[in-house]
Amino acid sequence: MVNKLKLPIWLLSLSSLLLLGACSKWHEDAARDDREAPTLILLAPHRSDFLPGDTIPISLEVLENDELHDVYIGLNNLSDMRKVLHYGIHLHAQQLRIDTFYRLPLQEGTAHYELQIEASDHRGNQNELRQPIFVYPAP
Repeated sequence: MVNKLKLPIWLLSLSSLLLLGACSKWHEDAARDDREAPTLILLAPHRSDFLPGDTIPISLEVLENDELHDVYIGLNNLSDMRKVLHYGIHLHAQQLRIDTFYRLPLQEGTAHYELQIEASDHRGNQNELRQPIFVYPAP
């Protein structure tokens, strides 16, 4: 009697494993065919000219057809070659929204910054966006 009960349980277990394997094989095949890079949508800043002491709003959306892997945001002061803001995140999602800011120093003279945004998915597809930002002394 014990053997009669073990057979259906064994068959159910085996069929479950086959189904799980088929699902992950389908997902791997779909991901393997992914050649579309993440979409980067810069929502702010809307302008590129700022004054010392201004706040630079940084708002963006990242959209992906499969799964995002990494997103990076950097604000680089190109006038003196230094990073003033850098933020990276590793995730497994199809979309991400980031809202942050950077306050320019009050004593800032004329300077040239670059906002750098990069995103990649799990298949290695990458996209990058760069936005120049200029700081001019108050008149």
